[in-house]
Amino acid sequence: MPGNRWIDETGHRYGKLLVLRIAKQPVRGKSKSKRLRWMCRCDCGKVVRVYADALRRGLSKSCGCLHKDVGRGRTINETGHRYGRLLVLSQDNNRGKYKVVHWLCQCDCGKTVSVKGASLRRGYTESCGCKQSDVIRVAASGSNNYAWKGGKITDRAGYILIASPGHPAATKQTYVPEHRLVMEKSLGRFLREDEMVHHKNGVRTDNRLENLELCARRKRNHVPGQRISDLQANAIDVLRRWPLDVHTGIRYSVVVHGPAPSGHSTEVEQQKNPSGT
Repeated sequence: MPGNRWIDETGHRYGKLLVLRIAKQPVRGKSKSKRLRWMCRCDCGKVVRVYADALRRGLSKSCGCLHKDVGRGRTINETGHRYGRLLVLSQDNNRGKYKVVHWLCQCDCGKTVSVKGASLRRGYTESCGCKQSDVIRVAASGSNNYAWKGGKITDRAGYILIASPGHPAATKQTYVPEHRLVMEKSLGRFLREDEMVHHKNGVRTDNRLENLELCARRKRNHVPGQRISDLQANAIDVLRRWPLDVHTGIRYSVVVHGPAPSGHSTEVEQQKNPSGT
């Protein structure tokens, strides 16, 4: 028993605590604690050890639940408030390990997370984590990246790629083939999906405009990589053989200008457009 002069607190009540009996004193290192403790039962049912002087001075009035009850009454309603990228939806029933008020928040990226109210108000949490990812991504992109090579690299296929953020054909790393950019600059527009650029001499790093030609990709019955000039010549030849009168809607099935090609009749056969007269 620590000392001979002590007050028997058995049966006394201090706030929510009812003193049951004197507590066994814990051993701290090689010496015993000289402060007297009492076993007390809280109104919530929990049994705790409390220092005798803390009881008499009013420093301990519960097992800790009294402080939590007071805190619940002071909870700030954060519903509808915005903190950075987070919009508070409602209070989360799950208070976590330390029984702290959490709030369900929706991030601008669409993800829903549970955040402590204090973390929101103090500015510790402003997103689901995507903001930090964006900051790291920006800090590690472009000239800030340790592997930056001036925005010009060569891929495995041997083509030269140029960093062009915002280009409709750019990869996730914002790179576009240099020969494509050269041709688009010459045309004054972006290439369409059915267009491609061919190197005349077969050297994929030779991106001089005079070494590039515009070709068509596979579409319907077109041969892959067919030259635009060949397509234009073929279209002109087709129109010469079977011209279309846009005014009358009459289509001719044989040559009307120049000698008839072998295997074709020289008779002119008119076929009216179903929508014509």
